[in-house]
Amino acid sequence: MGTPTPTKVPLYRRLAREPSVDLTVVYASSEGLRTHDAGFGYGVKWDVDLESGYRASFLRRADISPGLGDHFWSVRDTSVVRAIARGRFEVVSLGGYNSLTYFLGAMTQRLSGRALLFREEQTLLDPRSLAKTLVKEAALRALFRQGSALCTSRENRRWFEHYGVPQERLFSASYAVDNETLQADARRLASDRARLRHSFGIADDGGPVILSVCRFVPKKQPLFLLEAFRRVREQTRCTLLIAGSGELEAQMREKVERDAIPDVKFAGFVNRSRIAEAYVAADVFALLSKAHETFGLVVLEAMNFGLPVVVSEKVGCAPDVVANGLNGYVVSHTDPDAAARALCELVADAPRRHAMGQASLKRLESWSLDDEVAGFLHAIATTVGPARWSLAKG
Repeated sequence: MGTPTPTKVPLYRRLAREPSVDLTVVYASSEGLRTHDAGFGYGVKWDVDLESGYRASFLRRADISPGLGDHFWSVRDTSVVRAIARGRFEVVSLGGYNSLTYFLGAMTQRLSGRALLFREEQTLLDPRSLAKTLVKEAALRALFRQGSALCTSRENRRWFEHYGVPQERLFSASYAVDNETLQADARRLASDRARLRHSFGIADDGGPVILSVCRFVPKKQPLFLLEAFRRVREQTRCTLLIAGSGELEAQMREKVERDAIPDVKFAGFVNRSRIAEAYVAADVFALLSKAHETFGLVVLEAMNFGLPVVVSEKVGCAPDVVANGLNGYVVSHTDPDAAARALCELVADAPRRHAMGQASLKRLESWSLDDEVAGFLHAIATTVGPARWSLAKG
């Protein structure tokens, strides 16, 4: 359910090509197809095709529903009952749980006696209040008894285990990005790297470029990144390129001016058709979030461009794709000195930086959309049973 997004649609297209499944994506919101505020501080509209290559339908309230609700009542569209009942889907995979629409969809599928898969990216990395914890302990344990779970990461598996989903109903379908397309972009743009760096205002003698792609919101703590970069820049020549915008931008610019931090380049919001240009211009990638970074798909994107990565321990994908000293570093989200040391090591040592970037690419050989699709198919095969799956394969 949810809304069309550039990070999810490649999976749907790949699943739609599988002859053993007949895929229909039901969207509760059309927000991803229209101008919307995704936390960038102003309205943006994705500039890539999000509708072709797979079958999709939209619920009745899709044009007025948000893409992601803040609370249970944010997304409430009762037409999901009719959509699932009429579709007679043998398996329904829900892309979340925290809305009335998801709840009605789950109950409709279960009342039909058919299989239900939960897919939710939450982790245990961020503690909740006592009240929320107590509510979730009761509600989620009851809800997850109704089906199986597709785990997006190691941390996400721990979350499902915490809420009582047994091992036999846990399936790995880890989040992935379109490695083939991103690596093709990297090869296509490699010879244009100097021009791209100039287009972002990076000087010829600007040194290695540290890139971060994020919204300027508290949970991403871009001010922490700026402080870490300030300490790195005091030791060696380098540039910080930040692709994004948001509510903290004014404070960030004030810090740059107040602390006289040189070589900080604000690229603004960079849309999907041009985001590869920022990755190609970079030498190191950083994501130093402090909370609710349940996965961090931008880390996988950066790795496709042969970049070593520095992430905080609050980034959900860190245990899965970042090996300390091999393809990057995992640092404390409260220690700017530790972040600066990791960044400085990569900035100052070109051979090490290159070797770790190649290790990022190597890691992706076993972390791809093909692996994510295989996880989905294994979950579907198990939930429908061997007889039905054999018929589908035949």
